[in-house]
Order: sequence, then structure tokens, then C-alpha cells
Amino acid sequence: MTHSQDLVLDSLVKNFGSARAVDGIDLTIRKGEFVSLLGPSGCGKSTTLMMIAGFERADAGAIHIRGKRVDHLPPERRDIGIVFQAYALFPHLSVRENVEYGLRMRKVKAEERKRVAGEMLELVHMSAFADRDIKRLSGGQQQRVALARALAIRPDVLLLDEPFSALDRKLREELQREIRMLQRSLGITTIFVTHDQEEALLMSDRIAVMYGGKIEQCAAPETLYNCPATEFVAGFIGRGNLLRPGSPIAVRAGADALFDDGGKPLFFRPEAVRKPGGADGLEFAGKVRSIYFHGSARLAEVEIAETRDSLLIDMSAFRDETIRENDRIRFGVPAESLVRVSP
Repeated sequence: MTHSQDLVLDSLVKNFGSARAVDGIDLTIRKGEFVSLLGPSGCGKSTTLMMIAGFERADAGAIHIRGKRVDHLPPERRDIGIVFQAYALFPHLSVRENVEYGLRMRKVKAEERKRVAGEMLELVHMSAFADRDIKRLSGGQQQRVALARALAIRPDVLLLDEPFSALDRKLREELQREIRMLQRSLGITTIFVTHDQEEALLMSDRIAVMYGGKIEQCAAPETLYNCPATEFVAGFIGRGNLLRPGSPIAVRAGADALFDDGGKPLFFRPEAVRKPGGADGLEFAGKVRSIYFHGSARLAEVEIAETRDSLLIDMSAFRDETIRENDRIRFGVPAESLVRVSP
């Protein structure tokens, strides 16, 4: 392990009775990196976070933080800060006292506690609320206090467990930007658990997509979106279309020559669609069944001719044409936009 590796998960396993929640995952996180654990409910992401924090004990494997094995240590000896989904603030304490709590448990002197708490509250723009009761704060304000408390102990690693799920969309997006900027300025290694792909794409240096207790793919957001490794990642991140060898759509488009010997499906994004007539790639013809407006994009579901299957396409390439539902349409997908994915 090098000094640039702040956190290493080595073949980590967790069982609950006969059910395997985390199935031998390996993950190395570099110093100062923001990594998201992304996946649907029950994929093992929160269980993984709880094992890193020390609130769940691994059944096999190891956890190293800054070169030190910690999976046998209690939470208070791991130098980890954590922000829970429900914030877990103490309602009988003031804002300042909540931020000081971890320092108090570490027997830090009162004067130093007050100084550090003041710095943290200033970082999260909550200095004016230092003496206010927790129950008088909004959800967003409580979120900031929980973050200040987690940072006050100067942790080696910061863990964020779906911290935005209870907030409205506008506030959630505001806090996403603030926390990302703060994380970058502090250079603190951060693991963020979420089921929201947009959050993960916006905030992360890398995203580990989890499914069935395993990591399907771990890569930069752009790589996950443009080059998904598996069918699950392709379907979970954004929208897209899958062409299987021998399927009616693939046969109709003459795609057989593009499949490899392993028969991996081909995947493409709706925005890859172009007007027909390119030198390579695939061409399709069909009838527009539905048109959807998604803010900056207009999407159309097209039933491909002589099949019962449909493809989802972005209408940007046809913005100079008036296309309505039930119209016939032809479109192409360049070869470089087709990605082979594992089943």
C-alpha cells in the first residue's frame, strides 16, 4: 500500500444469516478522492459504509486506512467522520455543543473545542446559529451542522450516508455543490453512498456501481456513462438501448457483423442517434410511438419496422424537422457510439 492510498477494502464480505449482503469487494481509494457507492436498494452499499465506519463487523476480508488495518477496531478508534441520513444530532444540545461533541469525547480542552467548533461552523456557513437549539433548524441547516460535527475531529476519511435524501430538490442541489467544493478545498478522502445516479455523476471523482453485493464497475463518471462495462451499469446509469445478437432489431439493422465472438450485447445512448447516411454503424427505420419532453432533451420511442421492439432516441439530430407521433423516421448510430457490454 502506498501513502497515496487512504482507504483499501480487501475481499470484504458481510453475511446476514444465509444472505450475503457484501460479496468479496475490493476497492482502493486515493488520498483526497471523492468516491460514490452507487446502486439500488439492497445492493450492499450502506452495509459497506457501515463496515468502514465500524458499526458492522466484516465476516471476511480487511479494511486499511492510511496503511493501518482497522477492521478489528471500534468506530471511535478509526479516525472517521460520518454524516448519517437522519443526521443523528442531539436535540438537547445547541449547535455549537453538537459540533464539539466528538472533541469532548476525545478529551479536548474546552478552549480548543470552542475554537475548532467556530472554524467548522464558519466553513459550513452556520456561525450565526452557534447557540441555537437543533430543533429550531431547517433540514438543510441540520445537514450543515452534522457535516461540521463530522469534520471537527479532523478525520482521515469522511463518510456520507445518503445525506440529501430528506431534502427538497433545490436545497439538495445547493448542498451537493457546497459539499463538493468544501471537500476539494480540504482535500479529505470521502466515501458517499447514494442510489441517485445524478448525485453520483455530479459529485464524484469515481463511482463504484454496486449490484448484488458486488462492484460491477468502478470508474470516473464520464467513463461509466460512455463506456459501461456491464448490462446492469448501462441500464442503471442514464438511458440507453441494448441490442442482443440474433434479436429482431439487430437482424433488421444488419448488426450481426458488429458482435464479437463472445456474443456480447451492443449498447448505445439515445443522444448517439444521427440522421441516416453515415459511412459506418447501423441504420434503423420505424414509427414514432411516443415523444417525451425532458427539459433540454426531446426523446422519442420508435417502434422498429417489422419487429415489435422499440428504441429510445434523442431528437436533437432532427431539430430542423417537424416530427410527430406516428410519423415514419430513419436514423443511424455511428459505430464508435456502440459499446460492447457483458451480460
